[in-house]
Amino acid sequence: MRIGLPFFSHRHARPDPITRMPTCHAAQQGGMAHRDEIPPQPRRFLCAVKLSLMLAAMVPLGCIGETSNTALSTPGVLALKLYRTTSDQHYSYFVLKRDGTLAFGGGRKARTRTADPVGTLTAQEKSRLRETIEQHRLVTLKTRAFAKATSVTFEISLRVDGSHHSFRAIDDGAAALQYLHDQLMAMYSQRAHKLHPF
Repeated sequence: MRIGLPFFSHRHARPDPITRMPTCHAAQQGGMAHRDEIPPQPRRFLCAVKLSLMLAAMVPLGCIGETSNTALSTPGVLALKLYRTTSDQHYSYFVLKRDGTLAFGGGRKARTRTADPVGTLTAQEKSRLRETIEQHRLVTLKTRAFAKATSVTFEISLRVDGSHHSFRAIDDGAAALQYLHDQLMAMYSQRAHKLHPF
């Protein structure tokens, strides 16, 4: 007993030699709609829905890109230790930590490389120090380890971003370090006055 499919016309159906089932040609003649025969208006509607989903998926990617660019513009590491001694026995010692904390020691404290914290530098102050370091190329200057000073001697240890450099400079060759020292002294004096106004 042969059971026919309800939507086929057995009169036009030609069985497949392998499966013994009616072919697609017979199905079309029997009234079965082909999948490509979608009316134009629903097809345009489906395309619009797909386009909207694609645009919605692109929005988070744009936000991630903006966050990444902001992170790349963040200032890097800046830290230093600066020791100064003069021929008339004046001593000063500055320490700037990576978090911006400034410490100072004078006299005996400076000679023993001891410094007390006085406050935290602002982003603008750190930017000015970085500008001085970059303009005078302090991370590449060579040391004068065996030269004898007549007026002033500086010893500095710098850490700028991924670079670390230490050197010694004296007299006329220490003009850039003298300028950096004066900047640090001004920043220290402002904070020391707030800590001890009288």
